[in-house]
Amino acid sequence: LKQGMLELNPSLDIHVIDYFVTIAGPPFLHTFPKTYSKLAGNPALWRLVWYGGLFPPTRFLFLGFLELLVKKKFEVVLDSLNPDLIVSVHPLCQNVPVRVLKKRKPHIPFVTVVTDLGSAAPTWFHPGVDKCIVPTEHVYNIARKCGLPDEKLSLIGLPVRQPFWGSPEFGSKRRARMSLELPSADIPIVLLIGGGDGVGNLGRVAESVASELSKKFGKNEVQMVVICGRNKELRSRLDSLEWPVSIRVEGFVKNMKDWMRACDIVVTKAGPGTIAEAFISELPIMLSGFLPGQEAGNVSVVVDSKSGSFSKNPKIIAETVCLWCTDKNLRRELSQNSKRMGTPDATRKIS
Repeated sequence: LKQGMLELNPSLDIHVIDYFVTIAGPPFLHTFPKTYSKLAGNPALWRLVWYGGLFPPTRFLFLGFLELLVKKKFEVVLDSLNPDLIVSVHPLCQNVPVRVLKKRKPHIPFVTVVTDLGSAAPTWFHPGVDKCIVPTEHVYNIARKCGLPDEKLSLIGLPVRQPFWGSPEFGSKRRARMSLELPSADIPIVLLIGGGDGVGNLGRVAESVASELSKKFGKNEVQMVVICGRNKELRSRLDSLEWPVSIRVEGFVKNMKDWMRACDIVVTKAGPGTIAEAFISELPIMLSGFLPGQEAGNVSVVVDSKSGSFSKNPKIIAETVCLWCTDKNLRRELSQNSKRMGTPDATRKIS
């Protein structure tokens, strides 16, 4: 969003502030990032926290505790920066700011940009905001149920990284394959992603997909790419294996647009950003997992749009991917459905 706004007006003075680390401080200062990563790696614990947040008494107590920590510090930040606009992109950053801004003159507009595709916590939707921008009809309907009127809602799409601001150009797949030193011939290439931290059962899924593909393709008739993110242990283990099909194992990459453009299918967990970027890249999407509650609705967005499928079972994932690789017409249909769901201009429109 910052890049989008600066593209429109380079003279803007934009401050990106971590609400929990910078403003709330202790006990969030050193624990929040690590706690989030641990929760993301433990679905059972994440489920407990998510559904606890949906329970009104629990939510009331937590938001009250957060207000005690944040209110005065937030007021200090307001006095220091004196902003003309505040934009929130986190579900817990509405309640205190809106309550504080209500008492201040002159009025400072407050906008929420929801970054969940299918499921969204009630804390995203505060009736006191000036505008709430949502990515899908799923979330629009949730916002309405939470009390936001239509005039405060805008259905635009999900903001994505700058390289994805635009539909794929003709011939870009071949160019991407050449730049990444992937086979330029018309063979199916399967991309497997475990997120920035390489979480989930990425290793088992990769082995299962390779085994299934080897039943239908020769070693050089199909290509796999596994991106392990920051998970060095996983990358090392996968690099040490003997594979029945051609494979590239990568760590953390900064050119995800090129990898998505070069490939024909993506296997990933149900993170909203990855799904939005896969839609823009016109990829069939095989979802292999999701965070309970928060990402459950993302699965529905993919499956209901007929842009892909979902299973946690590595064997079923492998069989589905293999079917898509062998059936070009089905793969083309899934790709067209993904294209229909993509919103490459969303970031610019929101900005």
